[in-house]
Amino acid sequence: QTVKAERCRFLEAANCASVCVNSCKVPSQEWLTDDFGMELHIQPNYDDFSCRWKFGVKAPPLFEDEAIMVPCFSNCPSKYRGENLKDALSRREQTRADAEAAETAASNERLVKALSELTKDGTALSQESLEERSQQVKKTGKCWSVSKSRAEKRKQAVAAIRENA
Repeated sequence: QTVKAERCRFLEAANCASVCVNSCKVPSQEWLTDDFGMELHIQPNYDDFSCRWKFGVKAPPLFEDEAIMVPCFSNCPSKYRGENLKDALSRREQTRADAEAAETAASNERLVKALSELTKDGTALSQESLEERSQQVKKTGKCWSVSKSRAEKRKQAVAAIRENA
């Protein structure tokens, strides 16, 4: 289902793509999706000030949305008009880089948390323990985690858990 607004008064009055995206497009998409469970992708047309609302279509991530890939309008009223905004590709790349950096930071936090929860037995928290394991693998020809002593410790731990349960 698609609805086309032939003339968007909001976009026409604001004369600003950023105001359109940040004050109408994104909030409307989020509102309908969050409150009513209806996916919506709004596609403004900055050439004729029309707007197409596509119901049942999931909106792309903002950094991939074509609506933000436009330079400022020639009559943009913003005092920041054109500052760092004329190159739409660099804006997209910066937004994508920011999203990737946030994901990397979250991944690093998860890794730090996982490492902090490991026990001293069987961890490689130091270069020495890693080298010790490497020597063991060279000696026995298999990974330290599947050695007979590790398998025995695992069985003992499982048995202890079952006894306490």
